[in-house]
Amino acid sequence: EIMTSHMFNRKMSSISTLSSEERVVGMRKILDDFGAEFINIEDTSGGCGAFFHIHIVSSKFEGMPLVKRQREVQKILHEFIHDVHGTSIKCKTPAQHQSEIEERSKE
Repeated sequence: EIMTSHMFNRKMSSISTLSSEERVVGMRKILDDFGAEFINIEDTSGGCGAFFHIHIVSSKFEGMPLVKRQREVQKILHEFIHDVHGTSIKCKTPAQHQSEIEERSKE
């Protein structure tokens, strides 16, 4: 079962009151529960939480088209990202991630 942000116990009354760091912690928890093997979340808006780059690697993406992968991640992170200015979501399978690492090491 995937943990939703409703289940993520916090003292704040609204997601929109969360700091950028708190959003990252919440997103990371949900993606961990999703079964991510690698997670990198960066606030690229200077710390104000307006734009996030999200890179996730999961074997659950095997055989799934890129758009479907991104929609799945958007769905499970909705409460953390619906009110931010923008997100960049990069979803890879473990094999794609490994290939990317090997390509970078050749440079």
